[in-house]
Amino acid sequence: MENSDETRLRQLVAEALEVRSTPGKPPVLSLWGASGTELPEALETLFKRWAPLVPAAHVTRAQLHGDSMLEVLLRLTEQLSRRARWRSAPRFPRFALGVLASRGKLDNKLADERREEMINRTLGRKLTNGRELVTWLSQTGEVLAQGLGAPSTAAAWLGMTTGWAAGRLHRAVLLRGAPLRWYRNEITRTNVGTGIDGLIDLSHEAALHPDNEDAVAPTLCRAVLADLAAWQQTRPSIFKRSRRCLVVFDRTPPQQTLYRVQGNGVQQVIREFAEHRVTGSGPGTSPALLVEGGPLRPVIPGQAASLWRPKLIAHARYRGWDPARADGWKLRYPLVWSPAANIGATSRQQEGTFATQAALSRKLDTGSSADLRPLVTTIRRLTGDHPGATAALMDAIAAHAHQHGGQLPDPRGLCELTTTAGRRFDEWVIELATARWPAAVCPGVVRFSLLRTLTDECTDQVYALIRNGGGAAPAAGAGSDLAQFLSRDAWVEYDPDDPAVPPVIHPLLRRAVAHLVGARAFRHVVWETWHTQVAVAMQKSDPVTSLYHKLAAGKVADVVDALEAWLGEGTPGAKDWLNRLEEITRAPLARVTTAQPVVEHHHELVSSAGAVVEPVLARLVLAMQLHNDPLGDPRHSMCAVIAHGLAALGDKYGPAGTFHDHATIYQDCHTRWRNFGE
Repeated sequence: MENSDETRLRQLVAEALEVRSTPGKPPVLSLWGASGTELPEALETLFKRWAPLVPAAHVTRAQLHGDSMLEVLLRLTEQLSRRARWRSAPRFPRFALGVLASRGKLDNKLADERREEMINRTLGRKLTNGRELVTWLSQTGEVLAQGLGAPSTAAAWLGMTTGWAAGRLHRAVLLRGAPLRWYRNEITRTNVGTGIDGLIDLSHEAALHPDNEDAVAPTLCRAVLADLAAWQQTRPSIFKRSRRCLVVFDRTPPQQTLYRVQGNGVQQVIREFAEHRVTGSGPGTSPALLVEGGPLRPVIPGQAASLWRPKLIAHARYRGWDPARADGWKLRYPLVWSPAANIGATSRQQEGTFATQAALSRKLDTGSSADLRPLVTTIRRLTGDHPGATAALMDAIAAHAHQHGGQLPDPRGLCELTTTAGRRFDEWVIELATARWPAAVCPGVVRFSLLRTLTDECTDQVYALIRNGGGAAPAAGAGSDLAQFLSRDAWVEYDPDDPAVPPVIHPLLRRAVAHLVGARAFRHVVWETWHTQVAVAMQKSDPVTSLYHKLAAGKVADVVDALEAWLGEGTPGAKDWLNRLEEITRAPLARVTTAQPVVEHHHELVSSAGAVVEPVLARLVLAMQLHNDPLGDPRHSMCAVIAHGLAALGDKYGPAGTFHDHATIYQDCHTRWRNFGE
């Protein structure tokens, strides 16, 4: 089933491909989504939708044998040159001439001569003889296929370059035509000569850097765009310039490939295309639309990735893109794919709930919607509507029901279910987020995930542990890789509207880490030790964050004392105090249990808290912590307890009206769940 992000992407692309309705220079649509959000599948679907209608290419990291711009361009042009039933296909003579000139050593008879002389004698001679040129193009296709693992056979290379009638090639096609003149104008910048001098200069540049296969790749990128522009101008008049070509780049690395292997070939081709996509195609009109996506934010020189504020794709409008932006995105329209849905404990959760419930019903082959409601709401709050995790969890629930005679699992135990990959769900999530980072990064990511927010002061605690060893010998480059994770990985979410809001880890990863580390030490991270350390470090500068981590560490008395002191002093107003209470009680539970009802679990937590100044406040704090944790109170047994506690505090401390209004939120939540017969 297509989600809203896929629908919006399809609409954006359809709008940007239309030359008449959107003339000029469309930006690169730059998407990023956390691993498992099905962005690669969406990009492939986009390509398949448009390939029959416009020349289209879909280049993925998995297709590439190396990290060369030339190989990326070969993949790109080979796909764009494929014909379809309802359209013609572009050819790339300028690109072919550039490749031939920069790889002059293909003629073995002249292997020992100077490169410039070789091009002058060999290329010039072959350009005047159609049969020899066809033979040489065929040899080029074979050599490139062997040397780069390129998909082009000799026949494909011929078709890509000159059309399938290459056997009848006349010397005027290249020697006296626009392709050769383009090199004269682009490189020699003169109206004198035929362009051979430009190709010689290109060959000389390649010869100066024999170990750099991409020395002349920027020129070849411009040649590809010039070929596309020429094709667009020479289309039949009824279709002329109606739509652009579509180029889709998937920057997702292959399985088992670390992010450290950057895929510079793809990145640099995207950058060159973004900067030079306007060639000779009319008055400032670009011949191609670029769509690129991956799990890491793209690198833009001179622009810190952590400062980017992308649009949510659901809110994106092509005409809303501002080409005058001064933050490094003049050439790109940054979009977030499948961002986390932060669903509050008291949210009505209507949007998306019915679709999730229907999908789970199909997995279970049951029509009982009432019984599924605790599971559905827990799935959504736990995963933040992460597509891959939602699907994995549904499969695990279906497998559990099948193994237990149709009995559904307790929603509080979802993290302990076994996925189809044979791993516990919480372990599977952590592996999903960290698999393509070096192993030394994982302890730092685990600590990041336990922080309330990723402010500089909080993250400094993680980097300090790396510098000092932190229970394990620090690996070389771990700090640098962690910084890359923090600034570029889509598992770290930035507020798209407010740069002042600190980033946070995706709620799915936060809860999975909390569930695993709360039960046992994991990757040298001990739950109580880490939360206590952060609480002490943040005590003066950010008391709310400090109390959040104290509550997570089980220091309930300290939290209750601080809240009671604020309440007694009246320093913050009632609304501010309630906001602080909500923030603090979002601290994750160290342990969730399926061995006892939620009410009994609450009584046990209250008893273990010991003597406190305000017992009503202690019961309220722990009830809210249970209720706010996605796995703590799936059937909302704590709503009435919270409403009663807030009302009692309002009667004692006042103003009663403010507290009673806040209590109404929880009372309404309680009523909704009781009306469903839960």
